[in-house]
Amino acid sequence: MNETVNAAIKQKFGAFVRSCVWWKQFRELVIKCVVHNVERALAISREEYERL
Repeated sequence: MNETVNAAIKQKFGAFVRSCVWWKQFRELVIKCVVHNVERALAISREEYERL
């Protein structure tokens, strides 16, 4: 399951980080993961809403 999520994030946001400093790279990765999780939560809630 982990590899599936990694592949989805790489496909959506690219396979590399643009920052040079390590803490900015970490921040960029965290933001990508948060955005991915929010998009998935919205998609799931939308599917449940349409089922009603």
